[in-house]
Amino acid sequence: MKWIIALAGFVALGIGGIHYDVFAGMPGGSGIHNIETKLKTHAERALHNANLDWVNIEIHGQEAWLSGTAPSKTALETARMAVLHSVGKGGAVMGPITAVNTDQIKIQEKKDPEVWQVQKLPDGQWTFSGSIADAKSRQALIDFLIQDDQTSADHIKDRMHLASGMPTGWNQRAQMLLKALSRLDVGTARMRDDRLSLQGSTNDAKIKTEVEELFTRFKAPDKATTSIVLTPPPKPAPKPSDPFDRTGCQHKFTEILGKDSIHFATSKAIINQDSYALMDQLAELAQKCASHTLVISGHTDPLGDPAFNDWLSLQRALAVKNYFVNKGIDENTLRARGAGSMEPLCSENTRSCRQRNRRIEISIE
Repeated sequence: MKWIIALAGFVALGIGGIHYDVFAGMPGGSGIHNIETKLKTHAERALHNANLDWVNIEIHGQEAWLSGTAPSKTALETARMAVLHSVGKGGAVMGPITAVNTDQIKIQEKKDPEVWQVQKLPDGQWTFSGSIADAKSRQALIDFLIQDDQTSADHIKDRMHLASGMPTGWNQRAQMLLKALSRLDVGTARMRDDRLSLQGSTNDAKIKTEVEELFTRFKAPDKATTSIVLTPPPKPAPKPSDPFDRTGCQHKFTEILGKDSIHFATSKAIINQDSYALMDQLAELAQKCASHTLVISGHTDPLGDPAFNDWLSLQRALAVKNYFVNKGIDENTLRARGAGSMEPLCSENTRSCRQRNRRIEISIE
């Protein structure tokens, strides 16, 4: 029991000696001020080795008080542990520094990086957004598009806002990016702190190379990247089809004569009056197809003398030709031929088949 009382007295004497400086005057004694100085030296060395030089430290007895602005909560906790373990394992029992007070440390507010961006859209529209240093710089970018890129003010959307504390050279880099983007067909230019990027496409290989070379001139701290796609040149717009070209005219003559036939007097080359409306329709089409040579072919059925059929088929083709000439069609664009019964549409010996074979055809030469 006596040894317990003696040990308690020794501990009390030790604590009292530290806190009340009772050993300060003794030979070789070490007072509270000397102890605090040593603890602070160890703590500052630990902070420096951990790259935590933003921390200020004071020692009160065996307790450390920290102050400063920490970049994050993690950094604050790292500083606390570095100081607590700077001499020993730390704590009331395991080390000279028993506690670390961090109430005076502030956590640095994170500021979002400033971003500026411009987009060039396929329809000739431009959109600005993000931060710009001043109104003069904003107007300079817009004026560049209007004057240099021949862009209408109606095609520009300005969503930029003024921001203070912009990095040096921000406006110059914005103008450079805009000038590069204006040479592309479409794309996006962006600045984020010291990072510059340009993405887009062009169908001109020379422009692609020139813009990429421009970005190689940037030095640190700028981090400039490009991604430019070389696209095939646009195909020329197809010319509107001419409804009265060779194919169109042939289709229309075939369509009209497929629905109705030109009727002639029996064994004669006289056009019946009931076919005049059809003839007028054909003459109107022939006028629209006047840039082509029309071949008017007469055909008969196989009944009768072949020589007569050849003669009759040609006379009927000539009758149609003369009808067109009388309607104002240039005779030089018309040619008549008689095929007789040599080009039948069908070979059955029936009335309907023979009627089909007696016909006028108009083809484009």
